[in-house]
Amino acid sequence: MDVTKENFASSLERIRAAICRSSFLAVDCEFSGLSTGGSSSKFDTPEERYAHLRRTASGFLVIQFGLAAFTLEKEKNRYSQETFNFYLFPRHKSQSSFLFQPSCLEFLVENGFDFNRLIKEGIPYQRPAQVEAFRDRLESQLRDSEAAPSPAQKGTTGTSATPGTTVQPSPVPENQADFVEQAMSVMIPD
Repeated sequence: MDVTKENFASSLERIRAAICRSSFLAVDCEFSGLSTGGSSSKFDTPEERYAHLRRTASGFLVIQFGLAAFTLEKEKNRYSQETFNFYLFPRHKSQSSFLFQPSCLEFLVENGFDFNRLIKEGIPYQRPAQVEAFRDRLESQLRDSEAAPSPAQKGTTGTSATPGTTVQPSPVPENQADFVEQAMSVMIPD
């Protein structure tokens, strides 16, 4: 089952149920690239090989996350499986660019990967470091706004005036006066 931004929320319960009843799970990730240079040696330990792959792949994006839930059917002495392919595409303004490795593009195209679907329907996401930075910024803004006195406490009707003074409203252009008057009458009844 392909999971996109269109059906993500409605698919969550089915995905959770498949995970809960599974005997084991398998995952697979498609990256926008795998290597930025350097190489591992055939004499590397599994830990060294993993560290090298993790280091080089961290410069690329996961563009598809595959999850297969395998469930043992004891009466049939076999496993059934349910597969979920999550198309992932970063859409936040903090992700201004990302890398694609040409050989990965070729591999994905040769294996039927749908780049149109990735871009149009990919589930938006951010990397954990971006989420943490965004959360810190929001918390800081919230603390700052809670610590700042309100316009009423300052004795002003705005935030840019010197404390104790009143901010004057901006003049309304004549060609917009009727609209502003009507909008104000709805917002501020007599």
